[in-house]
Parts: sequence; structure tokens; C-alpha cells
Amino acid sequence: MDFNPPIVDETMVRRFVELIHTRAAQAINGANAGVLQLVCIHPADESISVSRYGIGDVERMTQDAIAFGATGHNVYIEGRTVREDLRGNPPRRRGRGRVAYPLERRSLRNA
Repeated sequence: MDFNPPIVDETMVRRFVELIHTRAAQAINGANAGVLQLVCIHPADESISVSRYGIGDVERMTQDAIAFGATGHNVYIEGRTVREDLRGNPPRRRGRGRVAYPLERRSLRNA
């Protein structure tokens, strides 16, 4: 596989992360609703790294997303919050769409 370093538009990444955090804050409306997850998957070996961020921690999530992207990872922000006390990566299971450890499932689209 050819893993040329991607060109990352840091301003666009920051805007996207800010939007997700703003929508999450609106959706939970002040409740203690857990944390957001950044999921990074490397296409060469499908290794997964999961990082968690408090709602409003835009700077750290942005920098981590950019850093993972620069090393060839596909980077995703989950559209849900999970319990704050989770540690490590979730166990790998076959099949998509499994619900593991969600705390809130409110729509960020309509917040």
C-alpha cells in the first residue's frame, strides 16, 4: 500500500471538531453525558486506537486527529458519547453497528 503523507487542512479539521463539540454540548444541555471518542484505524493492519475527550476539549482532539491523520490513519469522531470511566480500546467484534458502552444517543444533527 502506498501511504504518502496526506495534506491536512488544519483550519478545516479544527472547524469540524468545533462543530461536533458545539453540537454535543447543545444535545446534552448541561448534563454529565460522558465523553466523545476519536477512533483511528490504520489501513495497513487495521489496528485501532481510541482516544476520549471531554466535551469542549477541542484543542487536544484537533491536534490528535491531525497527528493520527499525518501517520496514515483514517480518523473518525463517533456520533455518541460514552462513559467517562472507560479505559483502553473496546474489544474487537465482528460486525458493524454494535452498541458498546454508550451513554447518550441523542442526535447531534438536530441539536
